Amino acid sequence: AYIQKKEFAKALPLLTALVESNPTHIDFLYNLASLYRDMGDDTQALHYYERTTEADPQYYRAYHQIGLIHLRQGRMDIAA
Repeated sequence: AYIQKKEFAKALPLLTALVESNPTHIDFLYNLASLYRDMGDDTQALHYYERTTEADPQYYRAYHQIGLIHLRQGRMDIAA
């Protein structure tokens, strides 16, 4: 509910705790990455999107987000 209301500061500690207690849970990792992306923190977003792909190499949505961040950063060579 906090994320939908864009109350990121309230959502962050809750989602972080979920990831800490379930470090390979795909949905928690992806959602934490997306929260960081929505907060404008590309570094942390990339970190958690990459952790998502490590936990599940077939989770294509995370690869897509990684590519979009690289494109936004002008890193076309990495984005492709």
